[in-house]
Amino acid sequence: MPRQRDDDQFTAALRAKLQSSRADSGLTFPELAEALEVDSVDLLRDYFNGKKDLPVSLLYRYGRLVGRPAWWFFGEQPATISIE
Repeated sequence: MPRQRDDDQFTAALRAKLQSSRADSGLTFPELAEALEVDSVDLLRDYFNGKKDLPVSLLYRYGRLVGRPAWWFFGEQPATISIE
């Protein structure tokens, strides 16, 4: 069962980062849904709450919208990327 626990921890951490970055951006779910061209606010909420799997392409677009690189949502900067 350790793998399931790791997956659950990863999902919880990703959801927390999604929520904090949305709060920091000041954007509402309706504003985000429109900017990201998501069909409904409820679908976007399902992604953020972990009820549906978030497509990587949407995560990438979301990151650009809120000023976060995609790797930020996964917890650490890749070793091959330098921020200076």
